[in-house]
Amino acid sequence: MTEEMVWIDPDYRAFFRPTDVVAQAATLDGEVYKTGHGRVTMRFEHGGRGFFLKRHTGIGWREIFKELSQGRLPVVGAENEWRALRLLRSLNIPSLRPVVCGRQGRNPARMRSFLITAELTDTVSLEELVSTWRERPDFVAVKRKMIQQTAAIAAALHTGGVNHRDLYLCHLRVKRAWLDNPAGPPPLTVVDLHRAQIRGHTPRRWRVKDVAGLFFSSMDAGLTRRDYLRFVKAYRRQPLRDVVRAEADFWRDVRRRGERLYAAHPKPVSVSCVIPTYNYGRYITKAVDSISRALRPGDEIIVVDDGSTDDTKQKLSDHIREGKIRYRYQKNAGKAAARNVGARIARGDYLYFLDADDQTIKAGFEKLRLAVERAKSIAMAFGQRVRIDRGRRRLQKKSFAGAGREANFVDYLIRRRFSIGQGMALVRRDVALRYPYLESVQNNEDIPFYAWILANENVLAIREPIAEIFKHDDSARNQTQDYTDVVERLPDSVFDAGRLPPALLKGKRRCDCNLHLELFRA
Repeated sequence: MTEEMVWIDPDYRAFFRPTDVVAQAATLDGEVYKTGHGRVTMRFEHGGRGFFLKRHTGIGWREIFKELSQGRLPVVGAENEWRALRLLRSLNIPSLRPVVCGRQGRNPARMRSFLITAELTDTVSLEELVSTWRERPDFVAVKRKMIQQTAAIAAALHTGGVNHRDLYLCHLRVKRAWLDNPAGPPPLTVVDLHRAQIRGHTPRRWRVKDVAGLFFSSMDAGLTRRDYLRFVKAYRRQPLRDVVRAEADFWRDVRRRGERLYAAHPKPVSVSCVIPTYNYGRYITKAVDSISRALRPGDEIIVVDDGSTDDTKQKLSDHIREGKIRYRYQKNAGKAAARNVGARIARGDYLYFLDADDQTIKAGFEKLRLAVERAKSIAMAFGQRVRIDRGRRRLQKKSFAGAGREANFVDYLIRRRFSIGQGMALVRRDVALRYPYLESVQNNEDIPFYAWILANENVLAIREPIAEIFKHDDSARNQTQDYTDVVERLPDSVFDAGRLPPALLKGKRRCDCNLHLELFRA
């Protein structure tokens, strides 16, 4: 190995000169994107163009011996990625364009090296795409094209003797222009190849690792069993029946490895708190401040003002000015409509609906979020609540058996063995959009919402109180004059054939009887 090496793409020799580029790369400052063990990645501009620099400063003998002891060749510099990028270009696999690569020194533990690549512009990672693609009207068509092209790229890598070692959706990028007009195969680009390995033949072990990485990173993307089978067929480019028969062990290992990765990496979830309010200016700031104490960076609070005529906006003026909340005003349309508006504009993975006169309990909310993260993309998680009536606190405990979707629905709506209300639950955003609040129901509008989720989705419960629910003279909970209307409307609203499994529709009469009995007792 020579003491120094410098390679410059012929098309870029006007931008970078061999006599200067090594010294420039060692001292260059730019916008740092990522740091790792002995490595930093930054963006900079030169000659009016954007570039990315990966600068390696040596990983040390301890890391080298650690990799070798685990049967892996250590990556000691930038040349590894440079070779991989050049090979991908020869294989016609789109990737970053290497512009300059250099190395100084022979000691593998202290060797300094760098790689400069041309900036990849106007792209989005597949990880970002799949987080919102279910909202697209062409979701199914885009999904299938992405599966086909992702499988084709993985197959091309392995056929060409390359295994990525970090083949996750975040390391595949697609042009935004294609997403605006998705005609033809999606132009995917493979990035972050610094750990890639090159051989004449890709061993089974490393093919399993790469494909399992794609499986692991797609497990929250809303893919079906048929989607995964489409990937299998496209990856092997053979009839599916033949692949399943001949390679059952391979795909079983892929699934097991992906599931182990998924179990070992709890995914942090972001939360959007939606607070509808109507003339609750005297309570709203306490509600906002209570949830603010429980949120993390990246979360948000959305206040939907449902046509208030009091001082609500004035009370929130500091929060609005400081960017602590997103404030949305609308003409009075009811709490259900306000919650639906908040759900549509929310950015978080999960939604937390809080009434403007209630308050969040920080410790309980944090445990609820942790339960969601550990449960992996659960549709809803809920806890308990503390009811406060004229200063008297009472923890409302009701048992949740968790015996399955149908049993959960019956226990909630008909047997009334447990309850769910605002401030008690985290609901995955796509689920809240699938089962919106009924805007035609002005009281107890949360009952159909939670009933549909219980009937169709997987949920969990914890025994911690999540919110303090306040009862006061002008609380909506005290407005009982419309309860008769609720009794008449609710069964027809909940027992909608388009919202419930057929087996549950027969419970309508029992629900109707129970509601009328409650009205009689009241």
